[in-house]
Amino acid sequence: AVDDAGELESGLAVEVATPPRSPCNHKLFLGQCSITGTDPVAVLVFGTQKDAGNDRHFNEALTLGASGELGSHFKNRPVHFMDDGEPGSVAVPVTTKFGLIGTPVCFDCDYTEVARRMTVAGAEAFVAPTMDAEHWSTREHLQHAELFRLRAIENGRWMAVATTSGLTQFIDPHGNRISQLPMGRDGVLRGNVYLHRERTFFTDYGWMFPWKMLVAAVGWTAGLLVVALRGPRHSHQGGGPSA
Repeated sequence: AVDDAGELESGLAVEVATPPRSPCNHKLFLGQCSITGTDPVAVLVFGTQKDAGNDRHFNEALTLGASGELGSHFKNRPVHFMDDGEPGSVAVPVTTKFGLIGTPVCFDCDYTEVARRMTVAGAEAFVAPTMDAEHWSTREHLQHAELFRLRAIENGRWMAVATTSGLTQFIDPHGNRISQLPMGRDGVLRGNVYLHRERTFFTDYGWMFPWKMLVAAVGWTAGLLVVALRGPRHSHQGGGPSA
């Protein structure tokens, strides 16, 4: 990732990159990523799971630095009809030494509100650990990849997306896909992410437009229904029909 002062190195891994959260698992993962080694990764974001009790769990994006855990985000939008964890309720960026980084998880970016709330809370860029099922068709992978571009445009933020089998990609604030890995291939994608603090019209106001249109449509429909139920009125004067 890069800010105005210069380049910085960070790492992003896919959703559910490690087994359910435990000190042992994370210690092993940290060692594999050299985050505690002589040449540590500055910031590492990866997907895992955190126990929620009673055989439940949260789908989590965990952010680590050389000093340890920096923060986490619980997936707000679990996938319907899947064992995708309990829904999180908080959408705030993680504070790192380089800036405030939003870490929405996969399906969070299929909707507008998670990325928007993170931006309102100060997120200056997004990194999104993501899981695309390998059996998806090419069309499904491409459709999912487009949704991340929309979130970048809406909020005017750079976004890095790491997927299991879809499009791992870097996206600029205008929604342009700057670079990507070939779909379905293992690999490492290197690129730059720049930090932005300005908020877009959509972030502050535009997101309300569909709701305002819905209220207007309901009001208009209710008005038409009232008129229809009242029906036409006819006035009858005099004692009877004229000859």
